[in-house]
Amino acid sequence: MKKSNFINKLWAVCCCVLLAACEGTFVPDPLDPRLPKYTEEGNNVAGAFVNNEIWESKMGFFIYTYDEPYIEIAPKQNIVSVKFYGHSNNTSASFEFELKDLNIKKVEDLVSLSGKKITIGENKNRGYYNLHSKETYASEGTGQIYFKHIERKGEKNIQLSGTFGFTAKNKEGKTLKITFGRFDYITTIHFFDRENVEKEGSQNN
Repeated sequence: MKKSNFINKLWAVCCCVLLAACEGTFVPDPLDPRLPKYTEEGNNVAGAFVNNEIWESKMGFFIYTYDEPYIEIAPKQNIVSVKFYGHSNNTSASFEFELKDLNIKKVEDLVSLSGKKITIGENKNRGYYNLHSKETYASEGTGQIYFKHIERKGEKNIQLSGTFGFTAKNKEGKTLKITFGRFDYITTIHFFDRENVEKEGSQNN
């Protein structure tokens, strides 16, 4: 019985530690408390308006889930992909940005983007809103992602803070307006050679 109580207490402590480690710090925006305030503290949160609905990042452990952003650098293809996971109206949804010709080949190069605004639209740089992995809205017209603060945190980790906004349309012509987007994360950078990945995938099929 004593052993069982000890295991239960240990499990509870571990859950609390993991929850504290994974949970983001949500600081309400003073103009609209539904959104997280823009910060550069590594608070591990993101938010935006999708038309008139709130999109927010997921944070927590077990009952909630913590989804880190996914940042991929493909040096040979000269592509940087940034993906933010979250939900809107209890439906999973994510933002993805595919940025080209930035000459990013290592973490130090990504840090050099700090303070830079990158235009996204219908051509070279694209923004996407993926709803429940079933419906995709692609950027049209002109929008931007603004990397206001990028700071290196270890060998492959960075702090990434900034804002974004753009208009997107799906195949049926429905339009979404993404506004007041903001993000503040500490996360890991992933490096890939997309050509080899695509070749391996085609050989396996």
